[in-house]
This record gives sequence, C-alpha cells and structure tokens, in this order.
Amino acid sequence: KLTLEKNAAIIDEITKKSDAAKVLAKLPEGHFEVFEMCNEYLRLNEKELETVGVGSPRLPALLRGKEIVRDLHHFHLLNWAQIESRALTQEARNRVTISEKLETAQKALTVLDSALRFYPAETQLIESGNALKEFIASIKISHWIEKAERSAFKGNYKRAIGHYRDA
Repeated sequence: KLTLEKNAAIIDEITKKSDAAKVLAKLPEGHFEVFEMCNEYLRLNEKELETVGVGSPRLPALLRGKEIVRDLHHFHLLNWAQIESRALTQEARNRVTISEKLETAQKALTVLDSALRFYPAETQLIESGNALKEFIASIKISHWIEKAERSAFKGNYKRAIGHYRDA
C-alpha cells in the first residue's frame, strides 16, 4: 500500500533527481534515470488508484502525484531522446565506413522510436525521426553515387549507370 508519506517521499526523490538532471542538462543518462523513476512511479500509482476508495485521503495525493510525475516523465523522456539522438547522429556523421554510419544513425532512430512508444503524437519526435530517416537515405544515396563515379572513372559505364539507378 502506498501511504501518503511514502507517496510524498517518492515524489520528492523524483523531483530532486529531476532538478539534478536539469543542472546537468547535456548528460542524457540523468534524464533517462529520471524518466525510468517516473515510469516506475506511474505504474505503482496506477495500481494504487485502482484500489483506493472515493473518500480516501490518499486519492487527491495520488492524483496530484500522477500529474506531477507525468509532466516530469514527458520532460525527461524528450530531453533524453533529443540529447541521445543528436549525439548519435553527430557520431554517425564522423564515422568512416558506410556501415558504421548507417548503424549509428539507426541507433539514433531507435532512441526516437522508443520515445515515440510513450508519446506517439509528439511533433518534436516525429519531425526528428523524419529528419533521421532522410539522413539515413542520404548516406545510402551518397554511397551509390560514389560507387557510380568510381565505376565511371574506371570506364565501366554500364555498372555506373546501374549504380546511379540504385541511387
């Protein structure tokens, strides 16, 4: 049973971690940790709300806690997804081989997809996902154009045309 005191203590702990993550704003791990704490609390809160009576003094506290933590959940998930996906995208740009670039860019897309599972209508996540898909496509297109140019340079025009078609 989630008592009033225990509920308040959990919310205080989440709020303190949230404030710390905001101070260390550029570190994705802090945001992810707060997001996970929020996720855990929201599951516990939902379970408690199913059993709490209408006249119980716990009801307003649980509803208020749910509201506070849901806002923190949203904030920290979006921050984590933004910081992590940007870092992975930048890393993908710096990679040498096409396969490494694609693999790293795909990791960034996976981060956004995991955030979209919680907030599927979040415009920021959708737009970032679309931009990453375009980035991945540009990596592939650049690869095929490079192969075509190499084939043309070697005099293999038939193969070059095939690569341009693939691009």
